[in-house]
Amino acid sequence: RLFAVRRAIPVTQQAGQLYRQIRRALAWAGLRAGPSVTPDEFLQGQGGRVAPYSLLIKALRQATALYQQAAYSDHPPETGRVKSAAELWRQAFGQWLKLWFKNRRGGA
Repeated sequence: RLFAVRRAIPVTQQAGQLYRQIRRALAWAGLRAGPSVTPDEFLQGQGGRVAPYSLLIKALRQATALYQQAAYSDHPPETGRVKSAAELWRQAFGQWLKLWFKNRRGGA
């Protein structure tokens, strides 16, 4: 389920789920990182390859910030922000598909 964020789970888990969905999709598109790579390191290391895709980089940045807030802050992200980030991720699908196709053809 590429775009699913389950609403019956706590918002902190929704944020984590969204972040993992985006990272998994980017891995399918050829942007992988080892398990020890932090969210910030991934964003810095792969962000340049995603930057030409404005919606996609914005979705990755938002999901990263929400994930970090959910994981490391005493204040969970607002439900509306997680829903907005999930909607942005849905809107970025066409750009993700272009990135996936470009990397599959060897044009990365």
